[in-house]
Amino acid sequence: PRTLSNCYVTRTWDEHKDFQRCRQEIVQRGDFFAEHALHARNMISKHALRFIQDGVTILTHSISRVVVSCLKHAAEMGRKFKMLVTETRPQGSGLLTAKMLQDVGIEVVVILDSAVAARLRLPRHTGDR
Repeated sequence: PRTLSNCYVTRTWDEHKDFQRCRQEIVQRGDFFAEHALHARNMISKHALRFIQDGVTILTHSISRVVVSCLKHAAEMGRKFKMLVTETRPQGSGLLTAKMLQDVGIEVVVILDSAVAARLRLPRHTGDR
């Protein structure tokens, strides 16, 4: 299967067989990948801006560099919005998301994972008990 490890590491040894050359190639490939990943994240942030309007409340679960980048970019562009961030237990990755967003002045409320439906105040459907 094609994985990042196969594309950027494992096959490098098959191509070069020399440790120093292999190491050099892995570093170059890593730099290339990191540069393109950052560029992609920035482009996504710019395109996502139209979906983040003033006055909205956005719910997020766990952590994603792309999502955090989009939200930070929106805040930098002057969008005013609130965040609901789940704790994401047991690792607590949502707490990291909350901290990153708070650090740039975004209003964040951290909620329990199990509290999402209650926080969204979803209407009850006919027949629900």
